[in-house]
Amino acid sequence: MFELDAATGQLRWKFDPQVQHNKAFQHMTCRGVSYHATKPGAVTADGATAPGDCPERIFVPTDDGRIFALDAQSGSPCASFGDHGQIDLKEGSEVQTFGFYEGTSPPVVTDKVLIVGGAVIDNYSDKVPSGVIRSFDIYSGRLIWAFDASNPIRTVSSP
Repeated sequence: MFELDAATGQLRWKFDPQVQHNKAFQHMTCRGVSYHATKPGAVTADGATAPGDCPERIFVPTDDGRIFALDAQSGSPCASFGDHGQIDLKEGSEVQTFGFYEGTSPPVVTDKVLIVGGAVIDNYSDKVPSGVIRSFDIYSGRLIWAFDASNPIRTVSSP
């Protein structure tokens, strides 16, 4: 992913998430990114003061089941989000096989929450679980809730 100056076409920054290719990947393209600007006095989903790093964030899902929060001005990962700017969307999921879960669309962004869906591989095995829609704190990357439409009993909320 990269940012170009719209007037000159000059490269402003470039970020390589180091996606490892896998033959199981169904979609080797990113279908978009999402943007979030921190407003004055913003708070996290827990009610704490929003962190000062990355006042403008770009969220990008990857084919290997991760999502990154990048500083929109520099392209650097936002240290306060997840593990140094990224979260592994396979964590806490039944889908652990590399390549069986992919981010396919940009996440929904609200003032405090990032809502993420994705694709699980199909037509490969009858043992693949359904996809789960999850929300994460937009600043910390902490899981807030997860909803599995095919198994609503498994739906979880974090404290």
